[in-house]
Amino acid sequence: MSLDPHSPDVFLSPFDSASLNIDSLVSEIEAIASVQAANYENLDGLEDSDEVLSHRIATFVMDDGTGQPDSDSTRYHLDVPRPKYVQGVLRGQQAYLITNLLGEGSRTLIQPQMVWTIGRNREAAMPMRDRMMSRRHAVLMFTRREGFYLVDLNSMNGSFVNGIRVENRCLLKDGDFIQVGNTEFFFFVSGSYRSLEALHPEILTRLIHPTTKASTHVDYSEIREEISFNLNLN
Repeated sequence: MSLDPHSPDVFLSPFDSASLNIDSLVSEIEAIASVQAANYENLDGLEDSDEVLSHRIATFVMDDGTGQPDSDSTRYHLDVPRPKYVQGVLRGQQAYLITNLLGEGSRTLIQPQMVWTIGRNREAAMPMRDRMMSRRHAVLMFTRREGFYLVDLNSMNGSFVNGIRVENRCLLKDGDFIQVGNTEFFFFVSGSYRSLEALHPEILTRLIHPTTKASTHVDYSEIREEISFNLNLN
């Protein structure tokens, strides 16, 4: 399989048979992986060999951007568990990902071939501080006319979708629970969108510049019904 970064249909049919040549795929993935390693200079241990890490006790630690360890037990001030997620968004022929796995709130990931690598390698699209994860562990990718796939790159500890180990690749569905290494997250798919009518300019003006009765109160009651029915007043 040859990847031409200038070809818009390079991933229309990336699999010629039921079985992948993973070694070849890994080589191709390396060629198109993100090279923005400067953003992850402090991710110690990402380049350790898989063999060395296989003899260590698994510890899932991820930097949340504050310099403090983050985990699934991290909670908001309301004691609500912080959900980890990846959302695949499709708009026309272009797909992109939104995720909070990278520890700096939610981030949008755009890749021209619609292929996102996951692993300990700092050049991965989603570099993870997970010692149970291989340097090049898995791929999330979008194939036109098919959907989003999770592809395991012969990782040491495997990739799982809803508790089932992925052999080769797995077509993802909205709400799937994914585990790669020691990292767990939900995958959501947004494959459709709805365009809504524009509000009347007067309503928009009143939303932007509301009438206030007090410094802490904004009176929206007069336009509430108009917004509810989305009236296009002439």
